[in-house]
Amino acid sequence: MIEKFIINLDGNSSRIQNRDLVEKNIAEALHALGIPYEFYKSRKTGFKKLKEDMNQPNTGYILADSLQFHFCEVPHIIISRSIPWVQSSVKPSTIGRLTQEMLESGPTELIATIARNNQMRQEYDDKAAKTYLLFNDYAETTSDSFGRNGGAALSWMICNQNDIHLELLPYEEQGRAKVNEMLKAGLERCTHPDDILIMLNRDICLIPQATGLIRTFMDNRNIDACFAQRVDIAYGKQLGFSDLAGLPQYSGIDVFCFRPSYEKLPELLSLDLLIGFEQWDNWYANIIQHRIPFSCAYHWPHVGEWQSGNNEGNIFNRQQIASVDPNVIVDGMNGMCWYKRKY
Repeated sequence: MIEKFIINLDGNSSRIQNRDLVEKNIAEALHALGIPYEFYKSRKTGFKKLKEDMNQPNTGYILADSLQFHFCEVPHIIISRSIPWVQSSVKPSTIGRLTQEMLESGPTELIATIARNNQMRQEYDDKAAKTYLLFNDYAETTSDSFGRNGGAALSWMICNQNDIHLELLPYEEQGRAKVNEMLKAGLERCTHPDDILIMLNRDICLIPQATGLIRTFMDNRNIDACFAQRVDIAYGKQLGFSDLAGLPQYSGIDVFCFRPSYEKLPELLSLDLLIGFEQWDNWYANIIQHRIPFSCAYHWPHVGEWQSGNNEGNIFNRQQIASVDPNVIVDGMNGMCWYKRKY
């Protein structure tokens, strides 16, 4: 049983960049849970004493991804950089991993991690895992869409500089692509238990930290699927985590993340839905339910085809979902669709 926490944010291999804010949010989390804590004061007393300090009875630890973490064999939470291939592998005694950005956002995720107090997902071989970015690769018809899609592609290339195991998967389909067929094609590329498939719309930008945040979030909660909402913003440069912090998220959903082991994939794959039209994203989100609370995606706002009302794509999606989900009501007078959200 954890009766107190010791916090150590020292170290050079994964230096905490915004330390004052991280310390503040850790303190708020532990105050909210009513758990005593202290900040560890490093001293030059040798590795034997350091190992004793990092393994005190009835004590939990919150540690930067540095030397102290490697000595700790009792329950602990590790704070890592959002670059997957430079993160240390977790241990059986690791009850959580958060990136620095996740802690900068506030104390909520840390509170949930401590309250669960469960062993976090153990990697099979994280250095062999890949992250696949699946998108519908269609031909642009306007200069506006060409610019938005180009901005998204550039953001993915910057992501690839942080995540060397990121691979782009364009899905090419003549006419209107079906989401389930697109998803099936992407999953066929996943061959490793630690692989993650990220499916998103063609014009959705990702921040450089996105794949690290997504993978860490899924590992920390030990889940095999989640989704993220975007921030709508006119941008003149590629944006990062701090640029989106505090901005409102758009109600629609554009980023879905899966491991091939996700148990509800057969349900998602069974229903034909058209990408770029109403309600498919809400239906997916209502099944998955795990929403990433951090902003990792953004988009240049524009009028989409789905906003034209009773077009064939919208009507098709409404009728398809209504045929399998009792939470959907399709109004026969005007074709509009009411959907009860669960997430």
